Amino acid sequence: TPHWGQKLVHESTARFKVINAGNRYGKDRCSVMEGIDYFIQCLNEERDSSMVPHALWWIIAPLEKIANQNWRELLQYFPKELVTDVSTTTRTVSTINGGIIEVHSAYDPESLVAVGLDLVTITEAARIPGLEDVWDNLEARLTSPGRGLGRQGMSGQGRAIINSSPLGMN
Repeated sequence: TPHWGQKLVHESTARFKVINAGNRYGKDRCSVMEGIDYFIQCLNEERDSSMVPHALWWIIAPLEKIANQNWRELLQYFPKELVTDVSTTTRTVSTINGGIIEVHSAYDPESLVAVGLDLVTITEAARIPGLEDVWDNLEARLTSPGRGLGRQGMSGQGRAIINSSPLGMN
């Protein structure tokens, strides 16, 4: 059950949602739950067969260790009946209807290229060195043709959910 602040995030229609909150707010849980809802909508959307994968969500963290919390939340709350395969080695979830969810580190911003994204979640953004470069790469992926809801054959409108505690503050 989301608290009042998380409800604001879930009710927002913004394309890019930013959660700037202190410790124990539930930023990761809110981001993962919001991501699951949007990703399932993308999975259920009728799309051209050239969209490979059918729906794609990346979860990005500053380091692999920080990504662990999002990975655990994803595995706990993503509907099991939609999962076709889970790789703990690559932190990848494959779903029915050709969806893929991947967890990545922002350690090397140049590795965050080459695919179109329906959704990206960035956790602890303030702790990502070179965040501007990371965001430039990811935003370009979100504008890939056909990505995002209702964008068949059009310029992409993928979404982003970004969360962080301000660096050095709670």
